[in-house]
Amino acid sequence: MGWNSKKAKKMDRKGKIIMRVIIITIAFWVLWSIYGFIMSNSNKVLNFQGDAISYVVKFPKFIESVALLSMFAGLIMDVYFIVQIIRGNTQITTGHAGIGIVFIIIGVVLETIYLRWHIVVSDNTLICYRVLNKPRELTFESLDSVGITGSMIKLEVNGKTVTYVDTECDNFSKLYDTLVKYDKIEE
Repeated sequence: MGWNSKKAKKMDRKGKIIMRVIIITIAFWVLWSIYGFIMSNSNKVLNFQGDAISYVVKFPKFIESVALLSMFAGLIMDVYFIVQIIRGNTQITTGHAGIGIVFIIIGVVLETIYLRWHIVVSDNTLICYRVLNKPRELTFESLDSVGITGSMIKLEVNGKTVTYVDTECDNFSKLYDTLVKYDKIEE
């Protein structure tokens, strides 16, 4: 009888651990889905001040692909480890499932950066949407300096850096041409 009660306690402990991992994983997916829905609605570019929107500078699409791949890999790892724990594999611990959760978190962070950061460029206005800050509206005339460092453009206003734009970003060449047009960069 003692052996059965030990086994029952061990299975009960494993059941609690499995339920915690499942709840955490589902919570991450639910929060990510809600956040993605909110961000997809808030990032819609509207026609502001009657100007026609010319283009949007944003991260390349492969960033989103890497984020989704990371989240999917984390989910697959969590499912695999949970199945192994249920089968009674003593080699698998909750730390293994934690690795899957880490991959999911990395994917969520990358997706958040991909969804949040972009620059909307109209005829004479830039709106910089940054990851953690409120959008900042600038005119090309208000830019103090535009520095080119390596493969990036640094936009500055009042001696403070507003944002960096990498050459790999979508519509980088259009932004570069627009900055040349406003005499902010010499060719």
